[in-house]
Amino acid sequence: MIKSEVIIHKVWRSEVTRIAVFLILSVGCIVLSNKFTFLTLHGYLFSFAGYQVYLAFPVLWLIPISYLFSCIFKIYNVIYRVDNRGIESCSGRLSMKQSVNRVRYEDIRGIDINQTIIERMLDVGSIEIGTAASADNEVLLYGIDAPYEIKDMLERERDARLRSSQPD
Repeated sequence: MIKSEVIIHKVWRSEVTRIAVFLILSVGCIVLSNKFTFLTLHGYLFSFAGYQVYLAFPVLWLIPISYLFSCIFKIYNVIYRVDNRGIESCSGRLSMKQSVNRVRYEDIRGIDINQTIIERMLDVGSIEIGTAASADNEVLLYGIDAPYEIKDMLERERDARLRSSQPD
């Protein structure tokens, strides 16, 4: 039985494709900024001890930087809690709208794992928890580390709850 709360975070490895796209965009911005110099803003910043400091800012860098911030946002916008009452998915922690889904162990009917081949190599994946109350999955745990271990823990807890609630 789970005695305390377990916090499960989304891991960086779950966003490996987005990070690869960020690196490709960064290289593309370096190449394009060197080729098209008019896309770089030049300006005087300040003087210090007789030296003048100028700024050269490549405007194209706003594209990969914004993409990186969206990747960071996706990672830190969700948190998953497993405690003695059930499983909770809290998304929208950094947003204006937050949604919290909770499932009790007694209501769990199915636990499925989804992984791509890259996710299997990195040992990350998504867990879908379904109940009898709806045809869709109630709680979705995206981008978590060691999904098979989490699934085993949830199944053990569910089975222990079902055994303890059954009359002898």
